[in-house]
Amino acid sequence: MAFLYFLKSKEKNLAYGLILVFSWIGGLLILSKTFLNSISGVIAFWGLILLLADHILKRLKTPLKKQFKKKKTIYSFLIHSAYLGSILYLLSEHLGSFIYPISFYGICLVGTSFLSTVLWNEQKNKANMILMFGLIMLVISGSILAIKLFEGEITQIQDFFRLFLYVVSELLICLYFITSKKSE
Repeated sequence: MAFLYFLKSKEKNLAYGLILVFSWIGGLLILSKTFLNSISGVIAFWGLILLLADHILKRLKTPLKKQFKKKKTIYSFLIHSAYLGSILYLLSEHLGSFIYPISFYGICLVGTSFLSTVLWNEQKNKANMILMFGLIMLVISGSILAIKLFEGEITQIQDFFRLFLYVVSELLICLYFITSKKSE
């Protein structure tokens, strides 16, 4: 995806490139069959998520504190929080000593998805919609991966669905960076 971004984008941005490189490294590591490599992939994705959250916060025209005065923002926050709470509850007995890092990772991932909905509600354009859908798909894919890593009980169809969502989310995030300059 990083290659596609640098190939198709007229105005290249190093931060965008870093986001896509972190994503690529994380994707390679997560595809591994070993638990340690998968966790290393999650750590690489953490870099991606933090860079995306920073990018979204910089794109917001209204400060986040003021965004919380809007009903749409509150509803989105409640939906994202309920989703995160449900996944953590589902996994809680299997996480063991990983409960804190996985909880923090989940907060970052779901929080970035929440920020993308805030950005979309503030600036409704094609690029922001693409980013929002990409991040929502990444959250769902990440949730299925967490179930796979810590419960070990997913079907081949669920694993295929996880990979499909992951690939589409990466494509959408890459397309966001390619099209975001055109939408401004």
